[in-house]
Amino acid sequence: MKHALLLFACLLTGCNLPIFNSSKSITEIGESFHTGLGRSSLEVILRRDGTAEMTCVFYELDDEFSADSMQVKSISFCEDMFKMYRSGFVKKDGGDLSQTVKGRIELEQFNALAKLMVDNGFLTMADRYEESGLMDAPPTFTWIVYPKGKKQVSDQADRGGPKLKEIEDAIYKTAREIAFK
Repeated sequence: MKHALLLFACLLTGCNLPIFNSSKSITEIGESFHTGLGRSSLEVILRRDGTAEMTCVFYELDDEFSADSMQVKSISFCEDMFKMYRSGFVKKDGGDLSQTVKGRIELEQFNALAKLMVDNGFLTMADRYEESGLMDAPPTFTWIVYPKGKKQVSDQADRGGPKLKEIEDAIYKTAREIAFK
């Protein structure tokens, strides 16, 4: 009873509990991950307004870098991007090479992802599913942005369970369907 009164009082005062039941409240869905040893990373951001971005980074590259290197082949999205848009990659201090490409996501695709996230209980998931000391399995970060803030979940080696894995796979599959340029 005490918890119910606290929850009711909190709702009346507009506290920042991430409670809502409408996937229409989600304005952004994102996912990022690094490969083992932190040699490359991918970030995908999908927005309700139809904009989509994908950023690939290859870390600490030498001058002999090629499309056949294991570093490029480690993330298929980035391998494809590197082969198609190699001239668009920008070399940074320390040898990092990165590029961001943009695309469009259909509202129906975004709504399907948002609904899946609500149905799978994303907002009630723990913030971290990681094992301390496990160094060779970098986590996947999945997030949503909604009117009251941002919810991010870190999932290492699929420790978040099948519902989180389904969300991660759906984001990746949807991103594969977008024509990034």
